Amino acid sequence: MPSEALRLLNGPWGYTTRPTKKRAGKPLLSGGFYRMLANPFYCGLCRCEGSVYPGSHRPLMTRAEYEQVQAVLKRSGTGRPAPEPGTEGALLSPARNGRAGRRRHDHAFAGLMRCGQCQIGMVTATVSKGLVYYHCSNRNGVCTRRGVREEDIAAQIGAWVASVSFPPDLEGGLCALIDREIAERFGDLQRSEENMQQERDKRLVAARGRLTRLRGLVADGVLDADEYRTEKERTELDLARWKAGTGEPEWERVRAGAYHAVHTAATVMARFVQGSSADKRAVVRLIARARAGEGEHGPKLVLTGGKVLLEPHPDLLAFVAWNRRKARFKPVEIGSGKQKEPTKIGSVLCGGPPGKLSKLAKEIIRGVAGAHG
Repeated sequence: MPSEALRLLNGPWGYTTRPTKKRAGKPLLSGGFYRMLANPFYCGLCRCEGSVYPGSHRPLMTRAEYEQVQAVLKRSGTGRPAPEPGTEGALLSPARNGRAGRRRHDHAFAGLMRCGQCQIGMVTATVSKGLVYYHCSNRNGVCTRRGVREEDIAAQIGAWVASVSFPPDLEGGLCALIDREIAERFGDLQRSEENMQQERDKRLVAARGRLTRLRGLVADGVLDADEYRTEKERTELDLARWKAGTGEPEWERVRAGAYHAVHTAATVMARFVQGSSADKRAVVRLIARARAGEGEHGPKLVLTGGKVLLEPHPDLLAFVAWNRRKARFKPVEIGSGKQKEPTKIGSVLCGGPPGKLSKLAKEIIRGVAGAHG
């Protein structure tokens, strides 16, 4: 039983929490122990925003063993009812200690915003008379806890999402322009890097061949142990030095960042409007700059005076400027008299004031190179 296993860990086996410089390790608590047992990470999976993905790490147990653990937790009453073992749902709905049958609300924006009044509390949500209100958690006792309706929060965040969005049907064309701009900007560097990469490949092959030959010379008695050790260390240093120069080229890093920015801008609006609460939270984390600093995590999002303040991600600032230009653009009228009609916005996106897309491509590359340089 899980409780017996916890008793053994804390007792005869002497397990504790991880000690720090200021604090010694403590006995394992039941809540943390059950959360650890329910974590699919240990069977080779990673959970993110309500979905489970295969991980690149080495699992400590098989999926079958993990599902057997969840079944034991279910039988012992330490978790909520879970799907039958062998189903993907068993991995998505792990047991939770002491929470069987407990109703949990899924508020889309709870825990994402910080209070702008006290600068400490996180914004949480409560339900009153069937309506959802967001307010400060009032950790230091100075906030009014005045609530803002969820509909108002969603509308304001939706406006921020719209400010970084981009027409999905133009995604491919913009990526093609990004390829062209990268070729112009990094052309000489690409050719130089290709030559250097060929030289590195040759040196790596030569170093690996030298290691193989050294082992043969030892087996044939040509080298003694000390000579072999010296030559082996020298060769391994060469191998490590040439391997260190085989990282991702700068233009590939910029291209990948620019592609990701374009795809994000082209998909966030549909995902925010049509998606689940988990999708909405994921969109906010994608479009907002992350908070920086020790102990900080989550997006830079502040609720103050009923207003949502968001700092866009640096990779998406080019789309903010592009959308502003598009909003200021006034299509000219074509024809005369009764035949007059305004130019359709789609016909001028690539050549009119809303943005020549080549200018947008340059701004995206400049932003990505600056943010990740």
